[in-house]
Amino acid sequence: YMRVHEMKVSEAGTMLALINGLGAAVGAVVGGSLAGVLARRDHRWLVWAPAIATALATPLYLVAVMAPDASSSLLALAPASVLGAVYAPAALAAAHGLSGSALRATGIAVMLFVSNILGIGGGALLVGIVSDLFAGAEPTLSLRYGLVVVLFANVLAVAGYLWASRRLLRDWQD
Repeated sequence: YMRVHEMKVSEAGTMLALINGLGAAVGAVVGGSLAGVLARRDHRWLVWAPAIATALATPLYLVAVMAPDASSSLLALAPASVLGAVYAPAALAAAHGLSGSALRATGIAVMLFVSNILGIGGGALLVGIVSDLFAGAEPTLSLRYGLVVVLFANVLAVAGYLWASRRLLRDWQD
């Protein structure tokens, strides 16, 4: 937001903290609760809910990244942040149910490790690499390209959730 929309650090930090912090809280609580209620009928809702939320969030993130001004970007980012947080409680609950009581801690640890290494570490690295590759273009465009490339991970996530739903009931361990 500072490079692309020329926002001050304090302004960008405040807006992003509010939008992402409140959005994540609302998405995790509401989305997790909804997925939990629906999962009582069918455990596959623990992967369907994140698939639906991620599919809805991805175009909103794209709009936020490519928006011509900060207001439009933040307006698209707000619902994307809510939807983007739905996956966490549902995916953790699915990992619990699939791991069985003897391996729950290991299952959660592996899931969080992979998620953080790939998502946080790999995502930031990929944004930087793509941004550097397009640095010859206008710097604001190169950063946007990097962020857009990372959004393809959401497409893979949706496919992964839907693929997981095919075997989830067979592998569930109450």
